[in-house]
Amino acid sequence: MECSIYNDASQEKFKILVVEDNSGSSESIKELIEESELYEVTIANNATQARILFGTDQYLIILLDLGLNGSIETGIELCQEFRKKDDNLYIVVMTAHCSALFDNRLVESADDFVRKPFDADYLPFKLLFWSARSKRRMRLKCYIESRLVDYEKKLNKIRQLDEQLDKLMKKTNWVFSG
Repeated sequence: MECSIYNDASQEKFKILVVEDNSGSSESIKELIEESELYEVTIANNATQARILFGTDQYLIILLDLGLNGSIETGIELCQEFRKKDDNLYIVVMTAHCSALFDNRLVESADDFVRKPFDADYLPFKLLFWSARSKRRMRLKCYIESRLVDYEKKLNKIRQLDEQLDKLMKKTNWVFSG
């Protein structure tokens, strides 16, 4: 398990995947986000490209256009796929179709939404919030997993001792009564 949310220790930039089929919008979003120099943004222009990029890198946040390629259904399905693959990922849906936000599939798989068009000051502010929340989620997961490894080691040691005790008891024909 890799517990790092950075692309490497020297850069410490958070990785964000922007899934947006409108190239003008995606470039504007990228420029707006990268102004803070805290984030490294990758753009996917369609669902296929998003799946490929998601499979090759670890992202902190995904900004997902819900109406990808004119189909809200495509955005919802992609959101569900990402959630199934990484429960710690922070998924933010971007949409002008707010009524779609009531779809149960979206409610269960997205963490937040941004209504399009959005204010240029709003997105950087929200990114700081989402980043902090996602970092806490990752730290908690790493802590739990490290504790599980410790418990597993202890449990294995107890099993070994129990086996040794069983062997010793068989050798000496000693029976525990009680």
